[in-house]
Amino acid sequence: MKKGITTVEDAKAEEAAFRRSRQQGGRMYAAQTNEVIPDWFYEQKRQEKLKREKEQAAEESRDRTAEWKETERLLAKYSG
Repeated sequence: MKKGITTVEDAKAEEAAFRRSRQQGGRMYAAQTNEVIPDWFYEQKRQEKLKREKEQAAEESRDRTAEWKETERLLAKYSG
């Protein structure tokens, strides 16, 4: 027995604890493994994150450029 449950009472207590953790959104019972995750996986995740950050920065830059052009247009319209 992995968790040392040997009696019905132990099983009921374990089930109650499990249900409480699920209701609280806890991850107390997340599987713990001894998997070896290859370095390329982490590198791929890092590259994906960098790509998303670059795309977000480009979008923000386009937004700022559009705002600047609109500001210039309004200044030209009302300052003349």
